[in-house]
Amino acid sequence: MTKRHYNNIVIFLLNFFVLTSSVFAETQKQDVSKFVETLSTQVIQILKDNTGNDAGRRAGFLRIFTESGDVPKIARFVSGSAWKNADQLVRDKYLKVYRQYMAYTYASRITSYNNQKIKIGRIINRGNGYLVNTVLKAPDATQGMKIVWQVSEAKDGGFKVNDLRVENISMSLTQRAEFAAYLAQNNNSLKMLTTMLQNRLDNLK
Repeated sequence: MTKRHYNNIVIFLLNFFVLTSSVFAETQKQDVSKFVETLSTQVIQILKDNTGNDAGRRAGFLRIFTESGDVPKIARFVSGSAWKNADQLVRDKYLKVYRQYMAYTYASRITSYNNQKIKIGRIINRGNGYLVNTVLKAPDATQGMKIVWQVSEAKDGGFKVNDLRVENISMSLTQRAEFAAYLAQNNNSLKMLTTMLQNRLDNLK
């Protein structure tokens, strides 16, 4: 094999690798976009089907939060070092209460559907996940609400939501700061945090 032939083969392989990687990356972005679009449609459908039905909205949000959210990862992050200091029984109880608390919180805050539509914009590959830029807008609104979905690949090959940034405010970071303030006054106890969330949950029912 001459040096020229060798160089041509190397160039071909490099171009093939770049092209294949580019096609794969574009396919991944399309899959992420479809995931967010489908999830948004499910949320809208829950609101449309459960107008004035608190129990129905709660059940719907709990299902979506469980299936599409990376609950263990989010729960660990927002609880900070309290998670590391807790035993497994306390962690399990916290995860169960946290999952219900988040579903009920969203169900109580998002109570109606006003024909909003979501438009998916730029998708950024961060290497360890994706940022999906979207705008939620009602037909008669002059401006929409900017929502950035932080999405990562799941072990089963699908995707999970790790965070939402609404108008540049991270929901996870906001909650982590809130929990940190409570934990600082309560011995950094995950058990006490769980009790506090359970009390809030009971008030939402």
